[in-house]
Amino acid sequence: MPNFVSFIVILLVSTFTPGPNNILSMTRAAQVGFRNSFRLNLGMYAGFLAVIGLVTTFNFYLTRTLPAIKPVLQIIGTAYILWLAFTFVWGHGKGKASAPSAAGNFLTGFSMQFMNPKVIIFSLSIASTFNTPYLMNSILAVLLAGSALSLYL
Repeated sequence: MPNFVSFIVILLVSTFTPGPNNILSMTRAAQVGFRNSFRLNLGMYAGFLAVIGLVTTFNFYLTRTLPAIKPVLQIIGTAYILWLAFTFVWGHGKGKASAPSAAGNFLTGFSMQFMNPKVIIFSLSIASTFNTPYLMNSILAVLLAGSALSLYL
């Protein structure tokens, strides 16, 4: 049985730590308004579903064929998340402001998910810790769980 307290903690932490998609979404909404930035946000949602589906499928494959690699991937993912956290907290220097971008369509939002390390590491963590051990026989159930997670995020 999964530990729901750990599950809620990881959801809260990932929700309140902004990633590149959150920044792009807020910037785009400030530039053109919420209604005009809706296509971008819809693309981000669809991209998140695609990423979590692909990561979960990949995780099923690895769990069934190469179970020895799971701890290594968890350590690498943990180290990367910790590096991101320390860089964010103790980072020095400020980025330069750039001119407003015209990017903001569905394809931009969709493709941003595949370049977002936060989404990929989050998907790997959720799939390997909470989905795969308990839902090994049902990929559809995992995709539905991913859909529910993406609504929360």
